[in-house]
Amino acid sequence: MSTNPNILVAVVDGDRDSSLTKQLLSLELCILSGSVSERESNLDALCFGAGESDLSRPTAEWVWIHEHPSLSWIESRIKAGGRTILGASGARELNEEALQLHDGTSWYIDFSFCAPDFSIDQAADILAVVLEKAGRNSEREQKKLRVVALEALTNAWEHGYGGDENQKIHAIYRVGLDSFHIEISHQGLGFDVNDVPDPMAPENLLSESGRGILIMKNTLDRLEYKDGGRKLVGYKSFKK
Repeated sequence: MSTNPNILVAVVDGDRDSSLTKQLLSLELCILSGSVSERESNLDALCFGAGESDLSRPTAEWVWIHEHPSLSWIESRIKAGGRTILGASGARELNEEALQLHDGTSWYIDFSFCAPDFSIDQAADILAVVLEKAGRNSEREQKKLRVVALEALTNAWEHGYGGDENQKIHAIYRVGLDSFHIEISHQGLGFDVNDVPDPMAPENLLSESGRGILIMKNTLDRLEYKDGGRKLVGYKSFKK
């Protein structure tokens, strides 16, 4: 991977001997001395950079990594100005794409969640906070994209896991200057989207089956399913 020479990475509750630390060091980053900054003094973080770096740089310029973040912590990081935040899956298996794309102007949020910190609404709210911070589209469009996240997360939980909150759902939200990208995946039961009944067919008008997928299709510019239906990938352009 070609590492941004100006990149700064903060690993919350980081361990110098962890596999994550070894991965970061293999990318020619080094452990920096000192804390993130005085205003972040409540965080115990191991800091990495490509060389001598100014640790007082704004929150948005840092990549924030936490192996066991709560949904509330992720939301609080975004509200504090964080734009690249990797939690759970994105931390344990280092998301190098997020490091490559990190530029301090776009958002890349990668996290997983399950019980006891399970909340479909809060996981969707994380996207709502990002969209509000980004201000790339109207409030109405932001609400519609939150519904997309809500539908995708709900489908993963209800249909993939049969409503089991102990099973992990993985989400990636990316918001750039002119587009939105979402990935929702799980390890439960898959499906073939072609087998889902058309909710607009006369015989299905009273059925709720397939309506969530229809809502997402009508909101996004592109929607597809991978890994046997276990992974949803969606894209929306902000260009008018």
